[in-house]
Amino acid sequence: FRDEVMRNMAEGVCVIRAHDGTIVDTNPTFDRMLGWDHGELQGRHVSVLHPDDQTDADRGSAAAIIARLRSGATVSYEAHNVRRDGTDIWCRATTSTFDHPEHGPVWVAVQSDVSSERRAREALGEAEERRPDDGRQPRLWAPGGAVPARRAAADGEQRALPQGHEVAAAGGR
Repeated sequence: FRDEVMRNMAEGVCVIRAHDGTIVDTNPTFDRMLGWDHGELQGRHVSVLHPDDQTDADRGSAAAIIARLRSGATVSYEAHNVRRDGTDIWCRATTSTFDHPEHGPVWVAVQSDVSSERRAREALGEAEERRPDDGRQPRLWAPGGAVPARRAAADGEQRALPQGHEVAAAGGR
């Protein structure tokens, strides 16, 4: 039953041996998401999934995540991975640690592809940087009304959106 669940999950799962970074298991969704055939990642070091051009900040973030995992925490983050063909992929990951009877401490990373969300956030940020400051505040439009973006951030106001609704930035109204 557990094997069937792993094979049919919508999210990708990667199990990594904590003491040496070796991938010990993946599910088919993870393999497809990253462009590998099932089973090809087993026995490889997890670094095969990371871009070659990692910055010091990237390495620092990874070290902080590893430190939290070693302390027993469950950690959620966005991971910059690379597919087998070299293209970038951003994944939202939640990783936890458990003691496996054969492999010892392992990290179980459950990941979803959020590359399109990431591109949209980056494009919005670039558009906002190019937009001239005309004194008008952008507004967040949501069902039930608009909230000035700066006030929402400053006040910590949050508006829950029904499933399927998106928040969009619009200038000045």
